Amino acid sequence: MNGKIKAILFDMDGTLVRMNEKDFTENYLRRLCAVVCPMGYDKDIIVKGLWKGVAAMIANDGSRTNAEAFWDVFESVVGGNIREKEPVFEDFYRNGDFKKSIEITKPNPKVRELIDTLKERGIRLILATNPLFPESAQYVRMSWVGLTPDDFELITHYENSSYSKPNKNYFLSVLDRCSLTPEECLMIGNNINDDIIPAEALGITTFAVDEYLMGEPDQAPRKGSFDEMTEFILNKI
Repeated sequence: MNGKIKAILFDMDGTLVRMNEKDFTENYLRRLCAVVCPMGYDKDIIVKGLWKGVAAMIANDGSRTNAEAFWDVFESVVGGNIREKEPVFEDFYRNGDFKKSIEITKPNPKVRELIDTLKERGIRLILATNPLFPESAQYVRMSWVGLTPDDFELITHYENSSYSKPNKNYFLSVLDRCSLTPEECLMIGNNINDDIIPAEALGITTFAVDEYLMGEPDQAPRKGSFDEMTEFILNKI
């Protein structure tokens, strides 16, 4: 290895998976409500509960898992013994119509090629997607670009995480679990506030993929297309 970069942390939505996050969220919520609401729940309350649950995960202070933070708040908003329906949600993500949300993504065959190249060169790979979804949902989303759990040393999800982006403790916990220093890592993302600023603050080198860039472009020390990101990575390792 020519450089000192040992590991690459990849964001998923808007980075590896080419998607507009607003379009994805609308598609996903419509499909989820189609499953949950027929059980006697109001759509507006479900959506309100989901967003409050997401807020709880983003504000999580490490005292509980993101899954616990989400379900505690979601149940408090929705009521109706909604927590007993958790297996229904799990089946939706693992086997149900969540998979059909691939329709709002754009194919990117270059992802599989890049990951294979990095693995061949011995680079450690971490899927540092914001841990706001269960493990099963993360697996489905990564499959949309031909990736599998075996491609990554660590995949963050709401069951195995107690912090979320942009909290710097999210990044510190990833580094700690993988016994890495900031200087050994490269963070690739598309969200300036979630991926770039907190990682840079810790001394992690970053690159912002700009096709679906979110935030102020001027705050990204390095940015460019997927091809430019690939070239940057190959020069760093």
